[in-house]
Amino acid sequence: MEIVIWATEGRIDGTIATKRLCKELPLLNYILLEGSVSGNSAEVVAWDLIGGHRVEFARLTLERDGQLMAVTPIAGNKGLFPIRSRIARDPSVPEDKEKLDADHTFCSVERSELLKRFRSKQH
Repeated sequence: MEIVIWATEGRIDGTIATKRLCKELPLLNYILLEGSVSGNSAEVVAWDLIGGHRVEFARLTLERDGQLMAVTPIAGNKGLFPIRSRIARDPSVPEDKEKLDADHTFCSVERSELLKRFRSKQH
């Protein structure tokens, strides 16, 4: 799982990627997050634009404990996310929001497999 987030004035935005999302949506590397922060906790919606429409995949809670963050799906398509994950902050990630970026290769293996299957059906 990879999460890239930033918080401003009680709001949180960012991206989330899981291998299950890669399996289900291999052309995407991540989906978007938005929500609200209160203290060390946030409630976020994992969503993206699919076919020009906003699709909400799940609601999650994020609980920060120092350099660790617990991620728990609470509603929606919870199967796209681990039941409860604890992830650590990457110390090499820049603090500047403008320099943050999601891993655009996170789903590269799954996307490559999909494209191979597609190409084999074309012949």
